[in-house]
Amino acid sequence: MPSEWLSLNVTPDTYSNDGSYGLAPSDFGNFTHATAEDGLRWVAGWSLVPEIFGQMLTTSLISGQTYMLSAYLREVVRANLANPGTYQIELWDSTNFFSADKLVLGSFQPLIANQNAWELRTLTFTAPAGAATHPVLAFRPLGSDSGSAYPGLDNVVLEAFSPVNQPPTITSFTATPSSGILPVSGAGVTVSFAVVASDPDGTVVQAQWDFEGNGSVDQLTNTLTTDSVG
Repeated sequence: MPSEWLSLNVTPDTYSNDGSYGLAPSDFGNFTHATAEDGLRWVAGWSLVPEIFGQMLTTSLISGQTYMLSAYLREVVRANLANPGTYQIELWDSTNFFSADKLVLGSFQPLIANQNAWELRTLTFTAPAGAATHPVLAFRPLGSDSGSAYPGLDNVVLEAFSPVNQPPTITSFTATPSSGILPVSGAGVTVSFAVVASDPDGTVVQAQWDFEGNGSVDQLTNTLTTDSVG
């Protein structure tokens, strides 16, 4: 395998467009007429053994942080291996297949069943507890009900994932008193405002109050209540 990849169980294979490194695409009829999705090489592992490979992360993942792993997959052409398949992604605390503690992050879905082109797959996951002590990112091939698989894998990218911020949803708004001297402005009446709100991707950390209804923020608070003196 290329120097940046690790053979973690048995003998996963490397392919190169011209056969100058590892296997040629046509060897054993596995990836006839295929070329790498990016660059010159790709890797593949057989699910029956399984042939597991991986990389040593240069920086350990942070527990609780969300990440997105992307890669391109391709189904093998060879008849007895041409079944839909994918890769299960794991974190190991060592490169020893037998003794390593293994944390399963998930798998690329849907299964790859395309012999004619590479298809992009992504896995979004939250790094589990213990991620900092598991620096090996492992790729375990998986078959399907159709049989064992030998999917090609290329152009792997791992990055911290920052989802698009979703605005809070206000479910109720109250003013106390809600009736009395009108207009309130200039009448020396203290009105207390309160809202009930939820944030779909976190916690509401600030409220912006517009008492005059002109689109300008009159007050900022770190809570969902405030008072205004008319």
